[in-house]
Amino acid sequence: MKLKNKADTLHANRTVTNDITGKLASMARPGIKLRTRATLVHAGDRPSDLYLLKSGWLFRYQLLADGRRQIFCFFTPGELVAPNLIFSPVCHFSIGALTTAEVLPIDRALLFDAMERDASFRDMLFSLLAVRTRFMDERMIELGRLTALERMCVLIARLAAKVMAPSDDRFEVPLTRELVSDALGLTPVHVSRTLKVLEQDGAVRWRRTVLEIVDLQKIYANVPRNFAVHGGEQPTALI
Repeated sequence: MKLKNKADTLHANRTVTNDITGKLASMARPGIKLRTRATLVHAGDRPSDLYLLKSGWLFRYQLLADGRRQIFCFFTPGELVAPNLIFSPVCHFSIGALTTAEVLPIDRALLFDAMERDASFRDMLFSLLAVRTRFMDERMIELGRLTALERMCVLIARLAAKVMAPSDDRFEVPLTRELVSDALGLTPVHVSRTLKVLEQDGAVRWRRTVLEIVDLQKIYANVPRNFAVHGGEQPTALI
């Protein structure tokens, strides 16, 4: 089943990020390659660089003292990794590689210089930070108020908006049940049960690393209407 309407809107919104991605890439140094499960940034680090993700998947997370992990978000190619580091000298989180990946380092001082000289570039970065703020607000709503089914549908809708080709209905997702559970605040068993409900309802099929969207409208029916993934003025490629 090829996806129309909602998916077309989401893919059109991705073009909002093209200008800023190109500008950031022009400022970057040669890439750094990461192995799967490598850590790019540790909590407590004071990185002098920011990173533009060229290939692969990364994730931002925090570990508690007893080993429990909360995943805040996933990054896909073309995204500025953790843009809040622009103004934060110390990381309160870690960034790891879900797959083999390559990042392009950008010196923070060079970025500040470009912001001073180019007002349009500065405005784009501020807009990016505003989007991330909205995203984290929505994450608080997810974990505090949404049901397991709603949380899963929000995640699937965001993944589709970020990486699914406009003419396709399936895409590669390098996420295990454990990773999904750490992102949604659910147990792996609850994750499996929730996916089974969606499969029985004819909404998705998730086999290993391939997620197939059978009925996108059934997914969006469980996503709060005021969430940015529905489209509108927010660049959904950044969520």
